[in-house]
Amino acid sequence: MSKVLNIILGNVQSTQDLYSSLLVNRIWCKVTISILWESALDQECYGVSYYESKKKALCIRTYISCMDTQARTLLTQNGYDLSS
Repeated sequence: MSKVLNIILGNVQSTQDLYSSLLVNRIWCKVTISILWESALDQECYGVSYYESKKKALCIRTYISCMDTQARTLLTQNGYDLSS
């Protein structure tokens, strides 16, 4: 069932509709959260304004802060500056 639900919810265009599906039940919530995290940096979700760019940067910073040490080390070794 979750595969079918993932396909259906993956085609929902409005993030507001996805937020509503978080409250249906545990399975819907689990599927919806994965879709929302996958689309966190999509242009459709955030637009291109200065304010929206700040939201993207904050989202990326949150992703990085949740990574384990090995993942952050790998990014640093591949030339990504994580100091700021």
